[in-house]
Amino acid sequence: MKVVGNSKFQKKANSLLILNLLREKSYSRLELSNALGLQPSTMTYSINRLLKANLVKEKKLNTVLSGRPPIELSLNQDFGRIIGIELLSEECNITITDFAGNILLNNTLKYNKDIKENPIKRFKIKLEKAINYSIEKCKGYNILACSVAIPGITEKRGNKVVECWTHQLNDSDFTNYLNSFDFSIKIENDANCCASKYLNKYKNKNYIYVDMNEYDKNEIPDDVSPIGIGYGIVINGSLYRGSNLRAGEFHSSFCNKEDGKKQVSISNSDLENIKNDEIIQEKLIIELLKNLRYSISILDPNIVLLGGDLSKYKDKIEKIAKEEFKNKSILNKIKVVDYSNYDSSDGAAILILNKMTSVLKFGESESIRSIITDLLE
Repeated sequence: MKVVGNSKFQKKANSLLILNLLREKSYSRLELSNALGLQPSTMTYSINRLLKANLVKEKKLNTVLSGRPPIELSLNQDFGRIIGIELLSEECNITITDFAGNILLNNTLKYNKDIKENPIKRFKIKLEKAINYSIEKCKGYNILACSVAIPGITEKRGNKVVECWTHQLNDSDFTNYLNSFDFSIKIENDANCCASKYLNKYKNKNYIYVDMNEYDKNEIPDDVSPIGIGYGIVINGSLYRGSNLRAGEFHSSFCNKEDGKKQVSISNSDLENIKNDEIIQEKLIIELLKNLRYSISILDPNIVLLGGDLSKYKDKIEKIAKEEFKNKSILNKIKVVDYSNYDSSDGAAILILNKMTSVLKFGESESIRSIITDLLE
């Protein structure tokens, strides 16, 4: 991508392009200039601004050649810390990364099960527990931003929870509350966060991340399924949220109108035994794969990633997929990722870091990017 010129917008865009390249590896000035197609004078201007803001560092390389030693530019990984949090009903998973996105910490905290408060107050208490822990672990470093992953539907700006049964929230606006912290905090759907973990690996690709979570009976309301399934959909390297923020909300084509809010046709009582019942496991996997066939045919993604608790059934999924998908072009798109308890929190951190350093589009609000672009004035 080539962004040149002298406007304020273009100067910021050039600097953000350089930052994104330096997140991958170190470069010389000449290498950066060639990679971005920028004139040396433009490159010098942008790099000087980045150095002044302490976003990048210079290092002279040792060489046996005579003359001025070459200088290598790299990202200042300790410029600040990023926090990713997965907020569940009884615990939270926490990820802390440096400015390059390298994971420095993963940990899980349990909540007090007997918080006698209304849903909004209870949500704030749980979030503050995670935030306070993270602040302590980041002591000595500037916290740049935090992203909070929850099951459910969230507003694009990250300040409002539209719907979340896990925390019993509906149309809950946290704008004023989130603005009370010393750093930016955004709330995001958990499947979108999981998908975001792979944004850098599958850069500018189209893919689907299928996230499934198994819940203990005591974690959920009586009428809610003990499993939750959601898609994170990425098109051309960007999350797709849909016209009403509901893209990726899964509802099996095998459900009928009597199933109400159920996501699959299997009864809740059967799903409660999924961890120990191989027949229920196979029924769920078959139903999920049959639904995926339609999604793959319509969207034609480069790859479909199956994660969350689906990763625990990797061997079973791969065996059943070979039986279900005789079409190799569909079968070859499906990949079960390795299980991690921190996919959502890892992805939440990567998502907000990517937002901070992504290049602005004309007419788009700087929003979270202002954490970086304000330093480049």
